[in-house]
Amino acid sequence: MREARNWSAAMKMGDPDLPLMNKATFKLMLLTTAKDRVPTMKNHITAMRALEQERVRVNPSYVCWAEDDDISALSSSLAKKLGKPVERAEPLTVEVAKEAIEQLKVSKSTPAIRTRRLLNSLLNYLAGMRGGESGGEKRGVTAGGVSIGVSEGWCKFKMHRGTKTDEDAPHIYVSSVTASGFDMAAALMSHFEAWGMHMVTSTVLNPEAPSELGLTEEVMTVDHVAVHLPLVGVVSGTPAGDAYLGALQAALREFPSEAVRRVPVVEYLMKKARSKCTKTDITPDSRYLNVAVGREGEVLGWVAWLNAKLTTSMLGLGFPAAAVQARVGLAPLLANTVGKYLTGVPLEYDTSNSDLKMMWRGAHATLQARAGIPVEEQVTLKFVSHSGRRGGCTRARRVAQLAGIDPGQLKEYVYNHFRWSPEEGEMQELYTDHLPRSEALKITQFM
Repeated sequence: MREARNWSAAMKMGDPDLPLMNKATFKLMLLTTAKDRVPTMKNHITAMRALEQERVRVNPSYVCWAEDDDISALSSSLAKKLGKPVERAEPLTVEVAKEAIEQLKVSKSTPAIRTRRLLNSLLNYLAGMRGGESGGEKRGVTAGGVSIGVSEGWCKFKMHRGTKTDEDAPHIYVSSVTASGFDMAAALMSHFEAWGMHMVTSTVLNPEAPSELGLTEEVMTVDHVAVHLPLVGVVSGTPAGDAYLGALQAALREFPSEAVRRVPVVEYLMKKARSKCTKTDITPDSRYLNVAVGREGEVLGWVAWLNAKLTTSMLGLGFPAAAVQARVGLAPLLANTVGKYLTGVPLEYDTSNSDLKMMWRGAHATLQARAGIPVEEQVTLKFVSHSGRRGGCTRARRVAQLAGIDPGQLKEYVYNHFRWSPEEGEMQELYTDHLPRSEALKITQFM
């Protein structure tokens, strides 16, 4: 590490002889000089591409290699050419998934964090969701897209698709309680309570029964929506953009809900807003801020209040009123926190991913210790956000086969639930569910 410290000092002093580098290449240098740290192929490619991009910045005529290529694809391709094994994510096993839940029960985290982590793990393992989908910023599951069949034993997750209409939005069914004891319904209700989501139970016609019989069932949903503020056209760093953000900050400090007025929350929301107005690599349907969340009745009042506060600022700065006017929008099922305070900002992918990896690795380490494996012989598995989905898919196939489900039907059920494309054998981002509820539930009821 002495060499790393020398390089760090040289960077701070602005040593003119220091080779051209930036944060990414410096990080790689630290990895290669630190004890017991072996950089991965992806580390190398990330740093090399960053260095090339820095050269382009200094010399615009320089042709940057791999400027638009996907780093993961490059690392896999290069590893194959070099004859190196491609490192793959470890599928989550049912034993690790269960142990992670047991550890959450005795965790010292707040109830909101515990229920979010539990639900996130179950969504990945039982519903086949990825980190970004469980947060639902651009697409995925939202609070209003969840329903629980209280009398029939099912949970339904409607997958919204950003700005697209959701009339035919796909949905995923999960058994309320599976054969292995995973209780999705209980996890959802605990999460609703911890996050202050108002639960509503209603009686509706059972779509599985013949309509002439008029059979009904009890369904639970939540009345939980967001004050959705679009930020398209607001550019941080410009006079108009900064003036608008200043007006927004002043409004947040006076917001009717105390949950928003708190200083840490206002600072966090403004940080998110500025980020949304600065980044150039995000799509228009991601340029928004969920200012607050609550029941639809109170959110309607907050929307009217906020628009009244911002209207003068918007028109005075030249913004089209409709472009940046708050409205009632979708609230996330899983959201970020600021310390002990709750927000309506969708759970970020990085936070979701780190939560899952921490849970699953800790559970796996506990299982190894319980089995009497010496510390020096214990292994650290590579768990990533989609380890849950891969492990869940593997488990579903195995237990469904043991349950005697016809192989042809099993393939259809698995493709439908875990969203594999039958023609290509690859993951589908979205799909239109086509199985009746009783059929769709057959995958998870045995898990």
